[in-house]
Amino acid sequence: MRNLRYLNGILTVLAVLLAVNTWVLIAGSPAGTLLTPTNEARAQGVGGSAERQAQIVRELQSLNRAVDALHAKLDGGLNVKVTSMPKND
Repeated sequence: MRNLRYLNGILTVLAVLLAVNTWVLIAGSPAGTLLTPTNEARAQGVGGSAERQAQIVRELQSLNRAVDALHAKLDGGLNVKVTSMPKND
């Protein structure tokens, strides 16, 4: 009977220590902040998928303008002047 009481006491202490350890891990980690009602991403103004898609469209339009400008310069022709030639090895 005494061994059973000792075993129950040890198991209770271990359960309390594991609960405290879990609480410390959740409260002290970045994953713990995800459990709060307002997380950092929402506080910084990251919007929904529609806003992200609109931003992607604007970036693609900007990229298309840059590629079109590069294409226009290449279509205009290139002047290449060779100033030196590599020596034969």
